[in-house]
Amino acid sequence: MAQVNTNALRFILMGLNVLGAISGIIFIGMGLYTWTETAFASKAIVITMIATGAFVFVLSFVGGSGAFFESRKTLLLYFVPLAALVTTQIVLAIIAYSNRHNVDNYLDKAWQKAYDSHPRAIRDIEEEYSCCGFRDVMDRAYPKSKKDSCVTSPFYGYHQACYDALSAAVVDNQGSLASTGIILAVIQLLGLITAFLLITYLPNEEERDEELLAEHRRLVNNGRNNYGSS
Repeated sequence: MAQVNTNALRFILMGLNVLGAISGIIFIGMGLYTWTETAFASKAIVITMIATGAFVFVLSFVGGSGAFFESRKTLLLYFVPLAALVTTQIVLAIIAYSNRHNVDNYLDKAWQKAYDSHPRAIRDIEEEYSCCGFRDVMDRAYPKSKKDSCVTSPFYGYHQACYDALSAAVVDNQGSLASTGIILAVIQLLGLITAFLLITYLPNEEERDEELLAEHRRLVNNGRNNYGSS
């Protein structure tokens, strides 16, 4: 019965790690997309997403290998970093949730930085969202020649500010990231529990030797019985 349960746990853990590897690839893809396509992408957040995705992918490979080969050492090598990762993610999630209302401050600082150092980024945002300025159409708008240049320019001439569109884009990205993070966290927690059970119930080297010796004795006895009956 224990052997059946162990085999079931092995297949469950291998399946979870396949899902974990896929989630890691998705996280890497989301990080790259955020960096290339999202306005005011935070470099630190992007690097964290890509690094987390790569780490999860490698860790999933280790966990799947440990389950496939029934290696307690490999499973321990999987379990300890996974436990640390889950703990770190919980802490980061709490911090992110407590700062969820700081979007306004983040966007304002990012807009000011772009306006001072990379005005073409402001231009690209205004073209993408058909807007002028940040909080209103004359708030740090591009072109920078005059306050109302964006509104009066024949190339722009938009009459709505960019703040609402940018806020909505940031909230959408946060929602996608949160959904992916929750799915990944569930997979990791299930993997953590399954790995712990496997580490607990997989036989050690001495127990494996005893099982092999018992099987050898059984085969020898069967051979003798068959020989005697003939």
